[in-house]
Amino acid sequence: MASQGQDLHISLHLIPHVALGKVGRACVRLFLPKLYRQGGSNKVHQDTLRRLYNECVREAVRTTTPETLARWPATYDAAYKLYQDQLGKLHMGSLDISVADMDKFNVRLRDLMDVIPEFQQSFYVHEVRGTKGSYAHEGTEILERNLSLDELCQFLDPAMIEPSEWWIDVGCEVSYDNHVLQWLQAAHTEMVEVCLPKSAPGAAQRLVNGKNFILDRTSLLGDFAGFRAYPERLGDNDSVIYLHAYTTDKSATYQLHTGAFRRHRPSDLLPDKMKGLLKDVQQISSVFGDCADAELGVPRCVRLEVRAKLSTSREHLTQLSETFLEQAVVAIPVEQWWTYRFYRVAALNYVFQELELASSESRLWKQSLGIRAIAVWMLNGMIFHQGEDNAEII
Repeated sequence: MASQGQDLHISLHLIPHVALGKVGRACVRLFLPKLYRQGGSNKVHQDTLRRLYNECVREAVRTTTPETLARWPATYDAAYKLYQDQLGKLHMGSLDISVADMDKFNVRLRDLMDVIPEFQQSFYVHEVRGTKGSYAHEGTEILERNLSLDELCQFLDPAMIEPSEWWIDVGCEVSYDNHVLQWLQAAHTEMVEVCLPKSAPGAAQRLVNGKNFILDRTSLLGDFAGFRAYPERLGDNDSVIYLHAYTTDKSATYQLHTGAFRRHRPSDLLPDKMKGLLKDVQQISSVFGDCADAELGVPRCVRLEVRAKLSTSREHLTQLSETFLEQAVVAIPVEQWWTYRFYRVAALNYVFQELELASSESRLWKQSLGIRAIAVWMLNGMIFHQGEDNAEII
């Protein structure tokens, strides 16, 4: 982006944008840089969305595929009322544009948007999600890497894209039968060096010690931790902009909805919410107990990822030596790992039960308020990785 004749570099997510459509698992996002204001929100206001639909999207449909216009809402407001339920929640539908009509629709849409100052210089970002594990392959074999990448990118027309402008997450997953694997914090510098082999000497250590390195502790254990890192200039030689090391044990507790495994707050310990908290804790401990079952035990992997340019994606994480893995990974038997988490949550359950029985007077004691906040913090630490969200307000 340009500001008074000079380039202005900002993070992509700060630019106001909307989800325009989907192609399979690819989400097409429309970015509107003219709406960007430093320190402002990246949300697009309703008036802008209304104008985008009424004057651009629907008009492009009307002039390029008039035979389909009957399926499109007459106005943005009509669509909003159609998709909104009695509680105000939106239940979106979808409207299709055929592959044969896509090119002319896009040209017309761009022409209409260029007439409106707020929509000028807009651009698309294509985001493909939900493909992790769909294209697993042996990373040491160049042929398998090529075949998997070709399958992943089959929806792209190579003649119409510049590979250096597309980014892809490249991951290496390590597993061990009947064990839960964890990354060791002591090996973080070596892990960064593996991700950024072309970086200058000492660059990995500077990144680990810097503000762009975020530690994700596991289950309140000091030695076990993954991380997220933004190397910025340190990643230029490797064409890498993001690093992520984590364990998959979170999949046993990950929910898209608000359920027992949500992030709890000290306010959940108020008398009118305590029964709900106890119910959640019992569900959490029950799941951990199932995972610890000797026959049904749930193993977990460690995963190391880099976000790199598509043009260099075949070069990353192709060789993780046994020596490196021995230094960076610890393996815990399934039963031991999940039993530890089960008993920790069970102990917290006893704490919460005692707090429920406490007198009204004792609930106001400083010590009581402190133990309530700490107990909730510990419960969250058994579900979420410390550091993966904003600091909790106690």
